Amino acid sequence: MPLPPTAAAVEWLAAQGVAEPAAALAQAGGAPLLAQAHAEPATQGERKAWQDALADPARLPAIALAQRIDAAGRDERKARLALAIDWMIAWAADLARAGAGGGARRNPECAAKIAALASRVAPIELFRYHQSLLRQRALLAHPLTPRLVAEALLLDYKALFR
Repeated sequence: MPLPPTAAAVEWLAAQGVAEPAAALAQAGGAPLLAQAHAEPATQGERKAWQDALADPARLPAIALAQRIDAAGRDERKARLALAIDWMIAWAADLARAGAGGGARRNPECAAKIAALASRVAPIELFRYHQSLLRQRALLAHPLTPRLVAEALLLDYKALFR
């Protein structure tokens, strides 16, 4: 099913009570139902914590950030990991876009930080990292330890900038 026109989706999200409909739509890659689902303040606060950490790879607290996944009940951990992986996929894609001369599409509020980081990462390594994120997202249905998966992905991210 094709995505609706941006103006119509923003208008619909505003009518649904989404505080920042254009930003929510960008974060969701243009998918209005996903934007509505992730627009809750708690989810946005968690996303911001991950963005802040990813924006400073030298000081990224991989273990502490991954432990945030365990802060939820056992049944919610995989859902939190899925969100975190989606945020990292969007971040890596925006890094690749910025490195190629484009702008941040899924994290527009972090465009300046992403542009500064893009020049510090090797494109081939970034694409490999992006592929590893996609593989992990495909494995979410398997019995994983979500915190350990997140730790490994965050440590791999930090290694991109060494």
